Amino acid sequence: MTIIRDTGTEAERIKRKQTARLAEIKRDAPKRLKMFERVFAGAASASQERKAFCFECQGLDAQGVRECVAYACPHWRKRPYQRK
Repeated sequence: MTIIRDTGTEAERIKRKQTARLAEIKRDAPKRLKMFERVFAGAASASQERKAFCFECQGLDAQGVRECVAYACPHWRKRPYQRK
């Protein structure tokens, strides 16, 4: 196993990780890409940030967000895709 040191400033490391995550999202859930780009750019509303958080937690699966049972999560009551 090779250990690769993550060099650069903290901002550079964060940017690299976000870029890699956006590539994964583009591949796995392209409909969600714009939302995550706004969140990573700091241009998203609180509602969009919560939605992205829930998608990230549930592996980009809207059905998983809808059926979430993480009742202790602070976002649980306001998660997207709930049945009213």
